Amino acid sequence: MSDEIQYSPSRANNYKTIKRISATSGGLAVLLGFLSVLLEIAGLSVTFRGEEAGLYWPIVGGFGFASAVFCWFLSESVNVMLDIEANTRQAAKTLEQLLRSQE
Repeated sequence: MSDEIQYSPSRANNYKTIKRISATSGGLAVLLGFLSVLLEIAGLSVTFRGEEAGLYWPIVGGFGFASAVFCWFLSESVNVMLDIEANTRQAAKTLEQLLRSQE
């Protein structure tokens, strides 16, 4: 038996689901951000016309904006975790090659 460490094949195609979740979360963040800006504009235009109902639209738009920021944070956090995993895997391979070259 060899003392070689066996690595799985290239991980370029791994984590497809997690990457899809990250992309979906980023897309949702953009959509929510766009909709919250529209709600803010609509609410302000109704408010300036003197209608009391327009006071609630900026609040709804604010919650939409907060949701957009959260979705963007989630998307970027997932990407950072995937980058950390890739860097750790590469560091382990590099360290193994360095140790084997010194034998």
